[in-house]
Amino acid sequence: MKKKVVVSLGHQALGYTTLEQRDAVKITSKALADLVEADYQLTITHSNGPQISMIHKAMTELRRVYIDYTPAPMCVCSAMSQGYVGYDIQNSLRAELLNRGISKTVSTILTQVTVNPYDEAFYEPAKIIGRYMSKDDAEIELKKGNYVAEEPGKGFRRVVARPNQLILSK
Repeated sequence: MKKKVVVSLGHQALGYTTLEQRDAVKITSKALADLVEADYQLTITHSNGPQISMIHKAMTELRRVYIDYTPAPMCVCSAMSQGYVGYDIQNSLRAELLNRGISKTVSTILTQVTVNPYDEAFYEPAKIIGRYMSKDDAEIELKKGNYVAEEPGKGFRRVVARPNQLILSK
């Protein structure tokens, strides 16, 4: 019976920009391929904070340029980042496996997490994301019901909750 392992990749394994991610995933894929070669069945999870932030910034800037454009909500930015990171991991791991003469299927699956709406993290958001904003832009975000935080000398940024996951069982 195949040994199963969950590998959780953090920022160091993924980088913070598109180019860093491409390069980092190539290195990470070598370690993942080593596990496959050792006959492990992998489930890979990954962080996506920098990627969500990058996508959210791009969508917000697009809205600033094209006034009729509707920016994507954070949950859609999260799905985009999952697909983007998964795509890079999938392609890089598949290429590394093929280079080693291993023909295995590598798949990317997008997930949704259910969180407890009463999680205290929603009452005190603490995760800073997105681009730097002027005070005027920050006031617009506040009027929309979003949270912002000032970073002295740099400007304002969005703040979102980092809730604990709610595990549902049947």
